Amino acid sequence: GRPGHPGLSAILRGHGGRHPAVLADSRSAGARTQLALAAALGVAMPPIEIVVILFGFLLPLTAYVGRARLWAVAIIAAIAMLTCYMVHPVDLTGYTAADLAPEIRKIIDKPYNIQIYVIGVCQSSLSQTRVSNLQAQLSEWNFGMWVVCGALPPSDIAALQRKQLSLNSSFIRALLHYKANFVDSAQATFKDGVIIVDDDTEFHPDMPFLLEASIRDLDTWEPDWQWLHLCAGGLWGRHRSHPKDFKLHPKGVLGSITDGKIEVKKLPFLFGSWPTIRGKPVLPGGPDALYVKTIIINKLVEAMLFNIFDHIDIFLMSLAQKSDEWKAFIAREPQMCIENEQGATVLSV
Repeated sequence: GRPGHPGLSAILRGHGGRHPAVLADSRSAGARTQLALAAALGVAMPPIEIVVILFGFLLPLTAYVGRARLWAVAIIAAIAMLTCYMVHPVDLTGYTAADLAPEIRKIIDKPYNIQIYVIGVCQSSLSQTRVSNLQAQLSEWNFGMWVVCGALPPSDIAALQRKQLSLNSSFIRALLHYKANFVDSAQATFKDGVIIVDDDTEFHPDMPFLLEASIRDLDTWEPDWQWLHLCAGGLWGRHRSHPKDFKLHPKGVLGSITDGKIEVKKLPFLFGSWPTIRGKPVLPGGPDALYVKTIIINKLVEAMLFNIFDHIDIFLMSLAQKSDEWKAFIAREPQMCIENEQGATVLSV
């Protein structure tokens, strides 16, 4: 592990821990993800540690057995074990709320057909006010609302990295909590996807209708789509003086909405391809608010674990540019949300 980096147990559970960091680039994506999840969720010892133990037992034998032959056997055994581990698919089934995130707490307890996770800092009075505002809005709809309490990582990490680590780990914990409790659970009633938002998000009054219509249209015209950004600060006019009307107020020349891969009439509320402002891809943050399909959760978590210190909106935008592998869309007009406080933060870094 790297000195000063918290283990994934600390990242996903939101408290300090002494597990080694698992962000080294020397392992394959599959191996690193398995190791990360193993450390984070407290499951079986990862094979890389078994290999270390194996070498610890084998080294003393070199005094009695041909050294070259022993090393050959040990290396072959290690390669075989790691290969089996790397090709094994990521398995997130069977984990409960207690395993994944004890700091995720239910706010709205009512019949619901969709889950929404709010990323907040529960010890902050500002975040509590934001959550209350969202609760008042969401209580009118048929949503189940959860708050993910972001915790600050150890102080020996650089300030900006602490902030991103807190936000990104909360995002990951929300995805894993949803999957464990509403996808893998036998009692699950809604398995298609989940909404994750920053606590300073304010939704369009007709957001449920806009979301339902957009999902329907995407399922029809782009059935392999993976996630949908509900709003983007560069589109609705973050840090600009204009009415809160959820219309497009781009910070520069917006690329033609007719340039999308899908005709505008087929996706009336969405951009048919990733929008641009002044020729550059739009950042989807401000606030971070997106609907994630269940089918992509494992793959998205895996990618985030290896980019845990990146700004989440920059990270998601970079994935979306790889359109042969990732299928992401952004709301067009009206925007489904805006950022209520436009840039204020509750994270003490």
